[in-house]
Amino acid sequence: MKSINYIVVVLFAAFFMSSPEAFSQKPAVHQNYAMFRKAAYGGISFNTNGWGGSFNYSKHHTAKVKRLYTVDFSFVKHPKEYKIYNPLDENSKSYVFGKLNSLATLDLGWGQKKIFYEKLRGKGVQVSGNWTIGPSLGFVKPIYLEILKFDGVQVIAIAQEKYDPEAHNLTNIYGRAPNSKGITEMKFAPGVFVKGGLNFEFSPDHEGIKALEVGAKITGYPTRVPIMAEIDNDFLFIEMYIGLQIGKKFI
Repeated sequence: MKSINYIVVVLFAAFFMSSPEAFSQKPAVHQNYAMFRKAAYGGISFNTNGWGGSFNYSKHHTAKVKRLYTVDFSFVKHPKEYKIYNPLDENSKSYVFGKLNSLATLDLGWGQKKIFYEKLRGKGVQVSGNWTIGPSLGFVKPIYLEILKFDGVQVIAIAQEKYDPEAHNLTNIYGRAPNSKGITEMKFAPGVFVKGGLNFEFSPDHEGIKALEVGAKITGYPTRVPIMAEIDNDFLFIEMYIGLQIGKKFI
């Protein structure tokens, strides 16, 4: 009986010493993973109205819920925008006929991120849902074009002028002017936005973040934003988006 007990003790000790991974490494990995309470990440996104970039900061509120703070910057296009060229010169620059102003937005958001499915160790995908809401500031910049100047039937000069639908047409527009033109004449359009999406985080590194996010955003302004001439402009912008994100988690 003593010999059997001795053999059992030896076998148990041998198993314990030969399997530190099963008794020490797994809890250590889980413990290190649980220590990350903050995260900072950003990336680029493409949406049905344009494209932009974002920065996000999250902080644990509970085990599954995080407070989320976001900064998004986007370039917004009107659905009726189409680029064309001056047919008389193949070297002319493309432009959007009828476009009065360009629109870019800066969104400052606050919300939550909730983990629906947490990945195991370094494998799998973590699925989360998030929402943010906050102010949106629109930057409305007038469009400048290169305009052909004629002396009878001959072109004598090319001037940079703010687009005027009454004076500029397909026969005298040569192309777009530099994007920097009109910055000093920029106007601001304050509004609000709400955004929600699903986030799929697949980084094999516990400290790193690599994620794909899909969702929708609604931005509203008190008055219509004049992007195009002679076409109805909106005060409510609805878009679907997809974004790629990278970042890091912190203790």
